[in-house]
Amino acid sequence: MRTKYPYLQPGQKPITTVDVYLRLKTECDRLQHQDRKLRMGLKDIEKTDTEKREALIQEIKSFAPTISKLEFEIGKRTPVVLIAICPFCGIEVWHKVGIFSLLDSFWYQSSNNGKWVFKDSKCPHLFCVDGALNLHDHTPTEQSQAFLTFGATAIVMAAGVPFVKPRVLSFPTMQAVIHSIPVAERYTAYPVVYFAERLPAEHTSFCIPWASTGFDGWHPYRNGQKIGFTGKRSDRQEYELRPWIERGKLQWVDPVTEDKLIGGPPEAFPYASITGKRHPYIIKKGEVHDLPDPVEGKPEVILGDLVPHHA
Repeated sequence: MRTKYPYLQPGQKPITTVDVYLRLKTECDRLQHQDRKLRMGLKDIEKTDTEKREALIQEIKSFAPTISKLEFEIGKRTPVVLIAICPFCGIEVWHKVGIFSLLDSFWYQSSNNGKWVFKDSKCPHLFCVDGALNLHDHTPTEQSQAFLTFGATAIVMAAGVPFVKPRVLSFPTMQAVIHSIPVAERYTAYPVVYFAERLPAEHTSFCIPWASTGFDGWHPYRNGQKIGFTGKRSDRQEYELRPWIERGKLQWVDPVTEDKLIGGPPEAFPYASITGKRHPYIIKKGEVHDLPDPVEGKPEVILGDLVPHHA
């Protein structure tokens, strides 16, 4: 796994192990949990006990700088990870994947536009970052603590093995790149990143991103206005990938050197025999539940309000 630390500040040590990350994260979660308890207590006595109310307010204020400082430190000391290489321009795409724990906020993205990558690695051909997470038959009990951090309760994943979306790969010039990343010393993440020499229109051809339940984008309207819209995951997924390799639509990052793409022969594909869930699933309160495999072939679009927007 190739990593780098572009946010590291002078004097800071990079976080390189699960143990160090979890020690800092546990302390941050403890402080946030205590902060929430204080705020709930404040709500209960806000109008009945002025003296106690002022004391709670001061205690809450004392927590904020400590929590912010610790969150800032964790963010700066954690790495970005190589997830793909563009097949058109050769740019390496890096992402702040939660490689140390399923408690990392990366795994709880309700929606985004599929292009949330490290800013210096977003090339003009990037269409969408999707992916899978293989639990290797482990029970992710640690995930039950996620609510302590940011109130999130579930991780929604498209599959446990590498896959592609036929609808997306059918767009002209579209290609997919697959890689593998170890997570928390027990799981494996498989980013599936789509690139196109000519990107299709976002509002008609968008793709639901990795670790997300929806897509956020802008639908062109008129007079310089756009309509915000969201989409839900419902793309059909294919897990037999040999035909896509044979058609030149699927490549993978060299798992040994991680510095080039490989496009064949199909027999060399390193993930052909991966076993795991061939359908979406959800991790909630540390328990894994299967979800139905999408069959509709394209995401459902939900239009929002008409708002001024300048792209």
